Amino acid sequence: MAPEPAVARAEPGLVVAGGRPARPGTWTTLLRFARKKPLGAAGGVVMLVMVFAALFANALQTHDPIATDSTSVLARPSEEHLLGADHLGRDIYSRIVHGARVSLIVGVASTLLGSVLMLLAIMALYWNAGTTDIPTLMNTAVPRSLQTCTDPSCRSSQAAPPACTNRSQIEPRTVIEALGMRIT
Repeated sequence: MAPEPAVARAEPGLVVAGGRPARPGTWTTLLRFARKKPLGAAGGVVMLVMVFAALFANALQTHDPIATDSTSVLARPSEEHLLGADHLGRDIYSRIVHGARVSLIVGVASTLLGSVLMLLAIMALYWNAGTTDIPTLMNTAVPRSLQTCTDPSCRSSQAAPPACTNRSQIEPRTVIEALGMRIT
């Protein structure tokens, strides 16, 4: 008797295409992520709320965030001021909503700046060592460029200097020159 060929069987609700079940939907994936990693899901919700508040700050504000009102100095939360007012009478809720925009801009800008600087550092290390393997770069190019000392026996660039274990022997001028900076 010949064995029966394997047949893909679909569960109800799943579409079988080419013998494989379809990928789960976006909502199913998000719910699975929220069940497996609840703190990650909570962080994602906070980020979405912050992005929403930053994008629609003008529509969400109840008062001008920088306008002062001497009649509302240190006001408690009420219908007029949802989170109260500060010592100058400015609405705290409106200031928080507009502060989300500034926080988001600072976060994105610092991430981009860090990424660009890291890319430039990796490019400089690649130029120095001739490899793209990060562990190799960190083990060869960085120690070689930073382990420069005044001892004449460690002036060769072929191997790591053996006599440069004492940090007092390292010259700041040669370290700066090894990193490619000019001293004027």
